[in-house]
Amino acid sequence: MSGRRYAEGTYVPATQTRQEIERVVQRYGASKFASGWADDTAVVEFVVNDRRIRFRVPLDCDEREQRRRWRSLLLAIKSRLDVVASGIETFDEAFLAHIVGPDDMTIYQHAMGSARLLGPIQ
Repeated sequence: MSGRRYAEGTYVPATQTRQEIERVVQRYGASKFASGWADDTAVVEFVVNDRRIRFRVPLDCDEREQRRRWRSLLLAIKSRLDVVASGIETFDEAFLAHIVGPDDMTIYQHAMGSARLLGPIQ
């Protein structure tokens, strides 16, 4: 992949972007929101339509790249919610990989676990 990446060179602090994410998901009907961090990963979770959604932001980089990653996450969440509001996809289609199940694992984590059990694609 070549060229500039989205939000490269942004000066918007990660804390401000996290607050923007919270406002965006509230505007689209989220009933719960949480964020936090441990070690080198931040987590954002919210609940919409009884679906708990989880995004992880790797923080194993310098502050400049962290700011860029947070802006990218904001864009990803906003675009998915707009696609749903526009009737292009259902909520589940747009957020499928990030839906958290009762076992606290995302659908993506389940799918990757199953893929590992099957072995590499030939």
